Amino acid sequence: MNEQEALQLLERFSNDQCTEEERAIVILWLEERLVSHAWSMVPDERVRLGKEIKQGIDAHIDHKTASKSSGLLRRFGTLRRMSAAAAILLLMTGAAYLIVSRSARPSISGSEVIVPGGNKAMLVLADGSRIPLTGAKDGELAAQGATRVIKSKDGLLVYLPQQDGAADTTSYNTITTPRGGQYQVQLSDGSRIWLNAASSITFPTHFSRTRRPVSITGEAYFEVAPDSHRPFTVTSPGQTVQVLGTRFDIKSYPDEQYIWTTLIEGSVRVGGNGQAVTMRPGEAALSDKNGGTPGVRPADGDKEIAWTRGEFVFRNDNIESIMRQISRWYDVDVAYEGATAGKDFSGSVSRFSDVGKVLNTLQLTGIIHFKIQGRRIMVITK
Repeated sequence: MNEQEALQLLERFSNDQCTEEERAIVILWLEERLVSHAWSMVPDERVRLGKEIKQGIDAHIDHKTASKSSGLLRRFGTLRRMSAAAAILLLMTGAAYLIVSRSARPSISGSEVIVPGGNKAMLVLADGSRIPLTGAKDGELAAQGATRVIKSKDGLLVYLPQQDGAADTTSYNTITTPRGGQYQVQLSDGSRIWLNAASSITFPTHFSRTRRPVSITGEAYFEVAPDSHRPFTVTSPGQTVQVLGTRFDIKSYPDEQYIWTTLIEGSVRVGGNGQAVTMRPGEAALSDKNGGTPGVRPADGDKEIAWTRGEFVFRNDNIESIMRQISRWYDVDVAYEGATAGKDFSGSVSRFSDVGKVLNTLQLTGIIHFKIQGRRIMVITK
């Protein structure tokens, strides 16, 4: 959406001229960009905030620096012309006030604080020993042949080979994340992998001179170190991905209908049942669990790897797909009351908000409601 389209959309919202879909988009956008910082304010504070923003806008129009608005304007940095940014920001403030003044923020029945996931994982060594990575001290955790296993200060698990060539490809380790967990690992060749919740990766502690095989379940994002002499292969149920050096995401959860492989950079071949397709950046390959030939379609790479940046990003996603993500990240069960067909949502929200914030963002559309009972979320559609 360019700046002119954004301005027109916000104008229609302020004048009650939006369609239901447009209204949902604006509300979700405002919740993430501005309203989330104003919900906790009393009405007088919101009025004061609006006045401060307007003063800052006026100062910028006069080519002066307004300290109280510069931070907010920087957050709107995708808009290039300051006059358009000022107009949109002013409309956002007015729209936010309209939302708050017209109705109270919708509450969630039985709302309880359910905190988001975090860096949680279990490391299983070649001999079957298990090392909980959650809360493990920084430094060396284990020695696997000629490879040291180290936890860095920033929580990254690093495999450091101590000599070249002496690879023991039969020595494998596994990292498993629970529901509500995620973790990062740097393999012996320098490749880095992000594991999402309820996922696992199995890999040699030291790659051989000819190949780099790993296998996964769940979802993982890869930044593979280039090496033309040692192809990197990723095996998941029903699919194999072959790559030399690239960035891509694989989602292979048991409760998802398809295996999604999204290519961000480079080139990969995705195969199943003896058939393979070559992908380009910006494409996704969909494979069924029976190993059929993958189908390729355009993909939104930024959306697919938003979880590595700590965000949920929804773009016309159906509620069941969204709730599967929430279930895995917050370690909650989900049940439904009412029809879910046609309940699609767009917007973004931090993965590090408590679950109530995420559900409230969805609930602002007015077409869905949630009830929290312990660690069970009831989705009630209208």
